[in-house]
Amino acid sequence: MKIHRSISLVPLVCLASALSALSTQAAVSIYLSPNGIESAETSGINDIQVTTETFSTGTGYVSSYNGAIGIYAGDGFINAEDIYGGYQEGNYLGIQTGQAMTVTLTTAASYFGFYFSAGDAGNVVELFSGGNLLLTFKTGDLIAMLPNTNGSQIQAINGSLYNTKDYYGQPNGPNQAATNNEPYAYVHFVGTGGTTFDKIRFSEPTTATFETDNHSVRTNAPALPGSLVDITGAVPEPSGAALAAFSFGTLALFRRRRA
Repeated sequence: MKIHRSISLVPLVCLASALSALSTQAAVSIYLSPNGIESAETSGINDIQVTTETFSTGTGYVSSYNGAIGIYAGDGFINAEDIYGGYQEGNYLGIQTGQAMTVTLTTAASYFGFYFSAGDAGNVVELFSGGNLLLTFKTGDLIAMLPNTNGSQIQAINGSLYNTKDYYGQPNGPNQAATNNEPYAYVHFVGTGGTTFDKIRFSEPTTATFETDNHSVRTNAPALPGSLVDITGAVPEPSGAALAAFSFGTLALFRRRRA
């Protein structure tokens, strides 16, 4: 990940430098689509091996939901389209304060993507493999690298530059100004070195709602379009030692450091 700023360049450059060695060892790499992208398919990951849950069947409270990618269980609400979801993307899943929802995948996957809409720093995504916590992704880490200010950019794999301010406000529709303090982004998790995950937990421990949509999985890791931004370094876990323990099967020694 490379950060380009006309002002205040040093803090984010230092973050990238400090985490660069860790990023190369991560069992799960994390990527971000360009602003305005709301699905894996429109991100360029579009083939018959991708399965997507769009939450299009009904609205209201759900404690169990048989989705296209697996069984969702917990506490959540399927909401009709509004300014907090994707524009013209239909229903979306909302997880309210103190609630969580876990999807047990039908088939273990090396790829998972989700739309992070009207985001706040309290959203948490956890990836599990065989009952073991593999990765904790806190959306606060993502928001921290997407300042809602002029002069801040992030660089894609192919060298394209995106203004971080453009990630704010519901894209593609007429309501962007009404939500211009909230980020909207499509996030991708890709298992490396044969890493797969079979369970994903979404939770909202703070006083907000976790809005999310277009959950996509792929059994094998896909070819990634150059338009994506590598944001693996935005997550300071897992450590190299923990990954080594996981790789050699000594999962009892696997410990995650909380930020």
